[in-house]
Amino acid sequence: MPAIKLLIPDDYQNIGPELAELHRDPGYRCASVGDLARLPDADAVLAETHALLLIRERTMVDAALLARMPALKLVSQTGKLARNIDVDACTRAGVAVVEGSGSPHAPRNWPGC
Repeated sequence: MPAIKLLIPDDYQNIGPELAELHRDPGYRCASVGDLARLPDADAVLAETHALLLIRERTMVDAALLARMPALKLVSQTGKLARNIDVDACTRAGVAVVEGSGSPHAPRNWPGC
């Protein structure tokens, strides 16, 4: 079975290479790019990608991007879903969308609060 290709687009902090769990299983190939719009071979990379891991809301996942990603099966947003993902377009393209859990607000848990 060929490796599943995971892409972390717009990884401006370059955290992808440091996520050991993403590189442990040889059945997965994980790549990250700092600025997807400036990637010279973006179309080739996108065409082969099976899953997107979105760290924040920087990457717009819309019908135009989905048209460039025929192998895409999953979009995972690390936080709650936001307006950067067109869920209807993903549904029409047969792409599952999952989101993280939690709150975007830091708890006030210091003494006296």
